[in-house]
Amino acid sequence: MARQSHGTPSRSSERSGYALLFVCFKTILVYIYSCRKQTSHFQVVHDKKKRSKRDKKNSSVKSKKSSGSNDSGFKKIFDHGLYNSHYVEYHVLLKNGKKIKAVEFDFKGNEQMLADYKFKITNQEDKPGEEYLVEKIVAHRFVKKSNKLLFLVMWRGFPNPVSHTEMWESELEDCKDLVDQYKDSHDMTPPKKPAKNKYAKKARSRKSKIQLLDEKKIMMIKKAEQPKPTNPEELGRPS
Repeated sequence: MARQSHGTPSRSSERSGYALLFVCFKTILVYIYSCRKQTSHFQVVHDKKKRSKRDKKNSSVKSKKSSGSNDSGFKKIFDHGLYNSHYVEYHVLLKNGKKIKAVEFDFKGNEQMLADYKFKITNQEDKPGEEYLVEKIVAHRFVKKSNKLLFLVMWRGFPNPVSHTEMWESELEDCKDLVDQYKDSHDMTPPKKPAKNKYAKKARSRKSKIQLLDEKKIMMIKKAEQPKPTNPEELGRPS
């Protein structure tokens, strides 16, 4: 008969023990993972509400942008006028029915509309490939932020103010003589910017407070100077 050892476990018992440990460990991991992933009904509903609000906001912003770009665009130029005796101001009808005043720089993206209106007024076509000569410089102005010079130019053969063009000094290098003549006959000093005083508002508020105090003092002095009633009739008592 073969001997049986009662002290050491057999291989089959070791395997069953390892399998049991593995199963327990696996069930613990599954439980932890399920606890982490588990969400309550409130969390799900709250998340849905947040998403719906966000979607509504995005859609409203998109609709506003699209409506603004479509409604506030230029529809047509119906008239023009002069300001500062030389500069042209165009009266424009927008797509939303409003009317505004615009200058030539405002027609970015609507250059053809402006060119068609100029041709309607002057009956003169501005051909892009052709070269034109400068007749004279009509006026100038300084750009507010940089104080750079912009010259208003009249082209030879195009006397109507609608055909005048604003150009930088660097763009007029071919006609320096005309630029120099204009500068000699005009005051070219840029306008002075008003100095910003940080304490202006504080000083005004202090002045107003001082004025109120002075008014109160004056009222107190006037009341003190008034004669006090002595007769019973003046005091309102029965004699």
